Amino acid sequence: GTVGGAVRGNAGAYGSSMGDCVESVRVLEISNSPNSSNSPNKIPNSKFQIPNKFKIQNSKAKASSELKITNYDLPQCEFFYRDSIFKQNPNSIILSVVIKLEKREKAEIENKIREIIKKRSEKVPQDRSAGSFFQNPTVKNPELIKKFEKDAGCSSRDGKIPAGWLIDEAGLRGKKIGGAAVSEKHCNFVVNLGGAKAQDVVMLASYIKTKVRDELGVELKEEVQYVGF
Repeated sequence: GTVGGAVRGNAGAYGSSMGDCVESVRVLEISNSPNSSNSPNKIPNSKFQIPNKFKIQNSKAKASSELKITNYDLPQCEFFYRDSIFKQNPNSIILSVVIKLEKREKAEIENKIREIIKKRSEKVPQDRSAGSFFQNPTVKNPELIKKFEKDAGCSSRDGKIPAGWLIDEAGLRGKKIGGAAVSEKHCNFVVNLGGAKAQDVVMLASYIKTKVRDELGVELKEEVQYVGF
């Protein structure tokens, strides 16, 4: 839900993504840092000026970490579908982003905003959720692609099929584990029916992946990021 998070995951919808408008990204890079979320190393608050290069000492792990600020231009960001070099490197922290937008007429922009909001409200569940849960996979089975195109009334983009359609096709619409469930409105949303635990969500996600793989021969990959697992 942040600009940095959107760049990290190359967030997008309706045929466009963050990578389409990013010019450069300013990043704090941590080298030789212990891979532990419990590390006592503290990154200086963003309101302070951070020197281009300095060392911090982790007294518990007895290891030093070097911090430096690097500017990435667009090719260096390595944007792919819901991916970037920053997502592949957990020791890269996005500080700021330069983006370039196209100039359009105000009325045109406002109409586009209303159109997208209307589509989202009609299609996307308003229940508590983490948003779109799985990436849309590239499918190699031509028969499955043909079935999707017939059901959806539109063509597959480069062999990709919406994860929600696959989950529905596997008969999982409304599937529940504990307080978590596959949304009845859009099958690529795992919603909290009330009191859902992280364990419920993880177990349901695992069940969905297994079922879609066994029934349709397609491997689903999470779009959401797990924290603490």
